[in-house]
Amino acid sequence: ASPAPPLEPGGAVRADSLRAPVLGPGAMGDERASLLPVGRQGSVDALWIPVTIHLPLGLAKSWTPSCGEFSIYTPLLLVIFFAQLGNTVLVPVLPFMVTQMGADPIYYGLLQSAYWLVELLSAPILGSLSDRVGRRAIIFWSLVVSSFSHAVLALSPGIKTMFLARVLSGFGFQIALCRAYFAETGAAHSRASSFGLIGVITGLALTMGPLLGGMVGGSGAAENSAWFACLLCVCAAVCALRWQPAEPVEKDITRARPQ
Repeated sequence: ASPAPPLEPGGAVRADSLRAPVLGPGAMGDERASLLPVGRQGSVDALWIPVTIHLPLGLAKSWTPSCGEFSIYTPLLLVIFFAQLGNTVLVPVLPFMVTQMGADPIYYGLLQSAYWLVELLSAPILGSLSDRVGRRAIIFWSLVVSSFSHAVLALSPGIKTMFLARVLSGFGFQIALCRAYFAETGAAHSRASSFGLIGVITGLALTMGPLLGGMVGGSGAAENSAWFACLLCVCAAVCALRWQPAEPVEKDITRARPQ
């Protein structure tokens, strides 16, 4: 152990006592290092170089869950992963499904726009229902709707049926319901970490989904990816049934009275 650096009066560390590891001359590739004082020593300058390490996928450094908390959240995290994966596996094959129907490529954009528009309009409706019925029930039934819509897409004989399938999918799973659950059940100090964890899982699904969808659709008919998406939503619905939601945390909304 190295001795403590000398202190100036008042507790400050003397600047000439700071030392930094610097490789000696000709020590390229050698793991041995010599300690030189900061400043000029002969022809060698010792410098402190700050290094910033960025964690991938928005991983929250403050997320340190306990075993009990992780066991409660695990089914819901699997729901998010399977449901988001089911939505993204269709990305690489949906244009080919449109062209197989003999439709113009513009219909692919219309299908996607219809899905996002219906999802935007249905989000407040599902949120209001989940406030009254419960998050678990609405999440489960929304996953049932998503799986049914993917099955309709796989069996579509024409472009009109594909539009119906995408509209039904817009009424399906909403990740906003999971964010609302984390917001009302998590403590204030861990709420941001929970949202970061949702971002990590969504990022994994966005990364893996198109790859898996292309592999499944490329190995046979493009409709196989729609059946695969249906299976993933069924798996998410099973996880939702096994999920036991926690009780909402009481929010302290009291304010200090003026003196």
